[in-house]
Amino acid sequence: MSRTLLSWSEPMFFALRFRTMKQWLLRLGIMLAIAAVSVVGLQWMGRNVPILENLTIGLMLGGVIVLFPDLFLMNRELWVDEEAVHCHVNGGKLQFSHKFLLSNIELIELVRPQDWEQSPGKNLSGMLLHLNDQTQAVFGIPRSKKLDTMATILHRQGINVLLREWKPTTADTRVRVEDEISLANLKATTKDAEFLQLPAEEPSSTRWAFRSSAASSEEARCWSLSLR
Repeated sequence: MSRTLLSWSEPMFFALRFRTMKQWLLRLGIMLAIAAVSVVGLQWMGRNVPILENLTIGLMLGGVIVLFPDLFLMNRELWVDEEAVHCHVNGGKLQFSHKFLLSNIELIELVRPQDWEQSPGKNLSGMLLHLNDQTQAVFGIPRSKKLDTMATILHRQGINVLLREWKPTTADTRVRVEDEISLANLKATTKDAEFLQLPAEEPSSTRWAFRSSAASSEEARCWSLSLR
């Protein structure tokens, strides 16, 4: 099973924010055309109802047909593993998933909020997949995600990554945990530390105690920590 490298929820309505006024007007025209055909069909069927009711039914039918595909663009879950970029669409009872194999991705372009040609909204970043078949796919990235960190993780998987003002690095950026530290080289602090050898009857194989005391204007506190 592939290890998940990145995961996030796309900002709501991200994909819909890229539509131009011309695209919305085109959808409105399609909806009105469907409504008109529906009204004519209902009247031709001889329904003995006011034309206004038929018009309402037609408009509702046109709206459902035109806007139904947008339901799958409202909320998308994304994650990247060692094999592909995955997209899961949650449309209530209607759900489906799609994946873009890393081997089929020519370039992953990460876009900062100020770099959009057509801004999808304030402080919204994005990921643009350039596929080998010359098609593209765009996904939103919430502002809580750091693009530089994402770019570094993707680059280490051998993926071509493009991000303005970012350069690939081979340095280890992980949080480090030292196996051993030297207390003698610690910087001086405002607190005193005293190291005492524990009594011989202590069961520990390493008989040291660390006691730190800190004084304040109200009280003094002491404690010890045994290292095993």
